[in-house]
Amino acid sequence: MLVLLCARVEADFVLAPETLSPGGVALLCWQGPETPHDLLQVVFFGAVQPLLQHKNRPCALVGVDLDQAPGLWPLTVESVAPSGSRHLAHLSLRIEGVERPAQRLTLPKQMVTPTKTKIVQQIEKDRKRLDQVFKRYQPVHFSPPFLRPVEGEVISTFGLRRVLNGIPKSPHNGVDFRGATGTKIKAMARGEVALADDLYYTGRTVILDHGGGLFSLYAHLDSLSVIAGEMVEPGKWIGTIGSTGRSTGPHLHMGTRLGKARIDPLALLALFADEKR
Repeated sequence: MLVLLCARVEADFVLAPETLSPGGVALLCWQGPETPHDLLQVVFFGAVQPLLQHKNRPCALVGVDLDQAPGLWPLTVESVAPSGSRHLAHLSLRIEGVERPAQRLTLPKQMVTPTKTKIVQQIEKDRKRLDQVFKRYQPVHFSPPFLRPVEGEVISTFGLRRVLNGIPKSPHNGVDFRGATGTKIKAMARGEVALADDLYYTGRTVILDHGGGLFSLYAHLDSLSVIAGEMVEPGKWIGTIGSTGRSTGPHLHMGTRLGKARIDPLALLALFADEKR
């Protein structure tokens, strides 16, 4: 039997932070005084969010896509009480707009908008391949906190608006870390290698499937040290910094996705920054 939770019980689910900007991520947890409800499903914008146990509480990660419009948006939480009865809670997540800085670059024309048939075909092949990778859904492999992949400073932030040769392009859907060629890159969390290959735009690329719809991507690598299908542990050396693909110099581009939502890797790391592995 599905029961609509009263306001008192709905209040026992706490979302932190309560307000996010596009690309943000929050942790939803049971914090009621009674025996916790087990989470069955958390749905935001039609996407099921990954469930995990955190500090002995049932929780879920909730991610907001980079292009999500500001507003007060519904979040549905299905849970089961210790008695076995099922409950449905309707919560809200406030999303506030943010002004992103712009970066203007002048690059060779073929680097920005390739026209050669062979390259165009390769780009389309890569796109379809990535679509298939991000459709995967496995049980949750990870447990917080998440590790920073390299120690280098951030040189390009998430959501940065890019203007290439005077033409606005898609916002930057990850973060770039400074680093010398050959610097070792660590896996941010336990996960299965969903892809370890050379792609046109991102060069040598590793994508880890952490389960529950959470993925991390590491791009422009000089070398790969993992293979597809391999299960890696947090901190595992997965490759080295390079400048392969469409890149103007050695650095690490890192991206994270939660279901269909492109989220800020630094926001994910910051969510558990006060914890130690």
